[in-house]
Amino acid sequence: MEASENTRFSGLNLRLRALRLFSKIAPWYFLTMTTIALALGVFVTAPELFKKSPQTLYRHYAAVGYLLVNTMWNYIMAVRVDTTYRTLPKEVLEYHRRKNTIPYRCHRCKLCQTCIVKRDHHCFFMNTCIGYYNQKYFIWYCLYMFCGTLYSVITNAMYTSRIFGTKFTGASTFFVLLPATVYNWWFYNVSSIEVVFVSLMYNALIAGIVGIGFFLWQFWLASAGLTTNEAVNNIEGIDKGLMENLRDVLGKYWLLGALLPIYCPPSGNGIYGNRFGELERDEDSGNKERCNGDTDRAQKKKK
Repeated sequence: MEASENTRFSGLNLRLRALRLFSKIAPWYFLTMTTIALALGVFVTAPELFKKSPQTLYRHYAAVGYLLVNTMWNYIMAVRVDTTYRTLPKEVLEYHRRKNTIPYRCHRCKLCQTCIVKRDHHCFFMNTCIGYYNQKYFIWYCLYMFCGTLYSVITNAMYTSRIFGTKFTGASTFFVLLPATVYNWWFYNVSSIEVVFVSLMYNALIAGIVGIGFFLWQFWLASAGLTTNEAVNNIEGIDKGLMENLRDVLGKYWLLGALLPIYCPPSGNGIYGNRFGELERDEDSGNKERCNGDTDRAQKKKK
């Protein structure tokens, strides 16, 4: 029995190490691919596509610059904004320190090794947890990443069609284009540059699908007053109505934050329930269980 427990612990420890390593590598992958795609788009793709119309080229540069600035601003803010328990009011921290508990909706991340206020999930491509103070930046980042990758897919498709004669007959083209390009490059005289552009187009396509998927999921969670943990485990969240739920996550001036790279402070402080972050339906034992297990033991919805 003891040997079985040791094996299970070793396996869990190995899994955590692998996840931490991936969490450190993933941001560099994102930054590298973004830099490569941007450089090719600015210096190769756009000049070739719009060389006969300088005004159109400058408009495209302006659009790319706007998408890039907003994407990187929200990325940096999501990474840099502190969303740990240290951001809570001092009286709340002292209260829970005396009781050996944590506020409602706070969770400990095993990868970040700290307690996160209203923790939603750990983002590997940011190497940080998404919580109360940076969730809005993560949502807008996903939206702008989708717009940027969609633009990249369209311009790369136009470029490969003009330069390499690639034919796009619809969405089904993407099921065979990359395998066919690699096959022709390996066995026939196909340019390596063509393989690079097709690969980048696929990378942008996958990133765009992931980005819009996360945006829709996170926006739905925000509108419903839920976190990922609550939605997946059918745990009751905090539903204040559609507009109040969105304002709680996106802030009072959410439209400015969505359109411009500016700092928009949250409308609250991440405390739910009473002023100490406790729900009236919770008992002391339940709060301590959440603290000791680093999990949220809020009552589940009644069927």
